[in-house]
Amino acid sequence: MPQLERTADRVAQHCTTLLLFVGLVWRLSAYLGNPVLYTDEAALARTLMTRPVATLLEPLDFVQVVAPGLLLLQKGILALAGSSEYALRWPALCASFITLIVGTRIARTILAPWPGVAFVLLLALSPVLVTYAVSAKPYSVDLMASLIVLWSEIRTNDDAGTTRRWMVGLTAVLSFSVAFVLLAAAAARLVLAQRRGDSRDLRVASLLASAALVSIALSRLLTSTTDLEYLQWFWTGGFPSSSGVAETAIWIGRALAGLFGQTMQYRGAWAWLALLVVGIAAVGRRSPERAVLLALPIVLVVVASVLRFYPLEAGRTQLFLVPGALLGVASGLAVLGDLKQPALRTMSHVAVGLVMLAGVQTALRSDLPPIVVREDMRPFLAAVRREWQEADHVLVPNRESQVFLYYAPRYGFRASDYTLAACPNGRWPQLSAQIVEASRRSRVWLALPAAESVDGAVIRRHLAWRGGRPSSALSGRSYGLRFEMSGEPPLGDPPAVPDLLVRPAAVPWQCYGVFDPLASSDPERHAER
Repeated sequence: MPQLERTADRVAQHCTTLLLFVGLVWRLSAYLGNPVLYTDEAALARTLMTRPVATLLEPLDFVQVVAPGLLLLQKGILALAGSSEYALRWPALCASFITLIVGTRIARTILAPWPGVAFVLLLALSPVLVTYAVSAKPYSVDLMASLIVLWSEIRTNDDAGTTRRWMVGLTAVLSFSVAFVLLAAAAARLVLAQRRGDSRDLRVASLLASAALVSIALSRLLTSTTDLEYLQWFWTGGFPSSSGVAETAIWIGRALAGLFGQTMQYRGAWAWLALLVVGIAAVGRRSPERAVLLALPIVLVVVASVLRFYPLEAGRTQLFLVPGALLGVASGLAVLGDLKQPALRTMSHVAVGLVMLAGVQTALRSDLPPIVVREDMRPFLAAVRREWQEADHVLVPNRESQVFLYYAPRYGFRASDYTLAACPNGRWPQLSAQIVEASRRSRVWLALPAAESVDGAVIRRHLAWRGGRPSSALSGRSYGLRFEMSGEPPLGDPPAVPDLLVRPAAVPWQCYGVFDPLASSDPERHAER
């Protein structure tokens, strides 16, 4: 039996190495696939491209919330390598590599062999984590920062050396959401200090709490009051809507299950949540400080959500919780596997197998290689440029404006060559005037996403009503129309206009942030809104 166990352990080590390699290759493949920027990425890219370094330490345009350390890193890379998609996403890719390497280190030094394999598999083969490894937004860095703090503090028998102090301190300026993990790590160190009476643990707890406070202070300093109000509206689903205790508890349970379901795309989200609870409880019997480290970030986010400080909504805002949640599941499996009762050990082995199977199944349900499927405007812009005539004009629906403005200079378009359509919410007079003005041209190009937006559909119908004949189109992930304008007066009644465009917006935020592509973060302009 000991020989069989040693063989199984060696196989586990090889599996961990293989999974690390597959995860790195998968992320690199997605990065080299160069998916088109999506709206938020384009908004962040335009901010980085146009702002001087000094103004990056102020509230950003388009309600982009990014830690200053990451902003300065991205700005430096753009200054050296240009503003391509590759340059913008380089920090996210590197962060995803570090996450995998640190995760593998945790698996080999802290976890039992096969629970460690399960942990690395879930990190390496997650389509969601691969997707955000190819995003200029900060979510991949948030995840990396969270795992670095966990790795640093889960080895609580060691004092915090100089390297670890700098490493943990650096996470505070690279990520805002890591503040939750830093506070949990500080609390875990206090629990450890009480257990072993070592004053060094108190110093480490002070360091961690200070880093968390720095991160919180920076997030507040670099987000305007108006932007905070907008974010609270935008993330309304991330806050409990009921004041009743029972309803709030049910909402919290569903939101936490969403971490595994909607966020990580695993089937059986409630089973995963139950496994996490059992895992943290099992860890707590052996190491209370480790249980605090794994559980407290989730508790703090729940409290922050109830107080409407931070959204507990499935999706990208939960990503920084993923390492701790997966580590909690794997740690619980490891503790159960060490128990002497044969039934519990067998149950642990079965659970490890099911967890690994679920991770593989989720990966296989995604597209391989993982080219992120988004609506790609680049083929449309290339086609317009090839067929461009002197009197042509491009009309860009509001939803496509940020991406268009990022790519337009690359294809040689000047500001006089296009019109950005007004935000559709309650602004039909402005949009109608833009359509009338564009229809006076001999040819009008209309940029449309694969899933046509409300204002895009209205523009298309009204150009046709005014005598435009759609004479060419691109389909697939890029779609656009070229209208040959006859110059004749429109016949019949105009096409119907949805109430969304006619009635004033019930909420002022619907035309704010990324949907105001020419916005400025100037305080006076915000005051005018």
